[in-house]
Amino acid sequence: SVITYWNADRSASRPDTAALTAAYTENGQFFTGLNVDKYFFGENLLLTGKVGFNDWENTFYGVGGAPPPGYTSDYEEKFTTSGYDFRGGFAWRLARDIYLGPRWTVESNDMEEFEDDGWLPGSGLPGLNGGDVSGPGLLLTIDTRDKTFYPTRGVMLEASFDRFDEDFGSDFNYDYFRTDFRIFQSIKPGHIIAGQLELDYTDGDLPFYSFPDLASRGNMRGLESGKFIDNVRFAGQAEYRFPVWRRFGGVLFASGGNVAPDTDDIFDDFHYAGGFGVRYTVETNQHINVRLDIGFDEDGEVNVYFTMREAF
Repeated sequence: SVITYWNADRSASRPDTAALTAAYTENGQFFTGLNVDKYFFGENLLLTGKVGFNDWENTFYGVGGAPPPGYTSDYEEKFTTSGYDFRGGFAWRLARDIYLGPRWTVESNDMEEFEDDGWLPGSGLPGLNGGDVSGPGLLLTIDTRDKTFYPTRGVMLEASFDRFDEDFGSDFNYDYFRTDFRIFQSIKPGHIIAGQLELDYTDGDLPFYSFPDLASRGNMRGLESGKFIDNVRFAGQAEYRFPVWRRFGGVLFASGGNVAPDTDDIFDDFHYAGGFGVRYTVETNQHINVRLDIGFDEDGEVNVYFTMREAF
């Protein structure tokens, strides 16, 4: 990971940023991504861009947290995708800390490999042959945080709506609505309580690999990615951040959530995860950390995370 920022001396908390992340695993998996945020006209206009490439082996466990009919509860199946994704847009400042604007998303995925004796190839799920996703969207952001990389107080709300349709060059027709709310509060110097709530709602004919994933985007640390996917996702987490010694810090975190075919069932069967982590501050001006998190799911399985910046 490489992070750079500039124009950090603004009165607001948001510097211009660019972040490059790349990974190559011992299984031959690869991804890379670049994210850029650039403000213009005294922070009245925000341009955002994201581009990524991947060749990744994924694990499919079924839809809705249940294995396919006839399979045992420990069912899992590998499949490999490769492709790229791009998202770009701009937003105007409507009022202090409030931005609204359009964006466009393009994704392309090729199916490289299925397990020969797996359930997926004959399942009839959308996306078995890969395909393209393209369409417009709208993003609302309210951000009162005091810092971008390591907030100690304030809130952030992002609400987005994206429409993918064959009229826009998409192979799949569906809507995707997402909200992400975060709150930060310092209880004494260096000690911070942070919370996050997320809701993903989809409607239409989306590819199976685009289903909302309960363990995505830094939430539900400890739970393996792809284990619970469905049309609707709700997840929340809380975190206690505290200093340890010099540039070292510690974190305790816990989370809960669920996926379901619709909103009526989202609170029926919650799943839980939690754990602890260590932080080392590599850049002190904006408090950019390297983090190591060890998370546990409700069955006691362990997952380890090592990267830059906070989970949220």
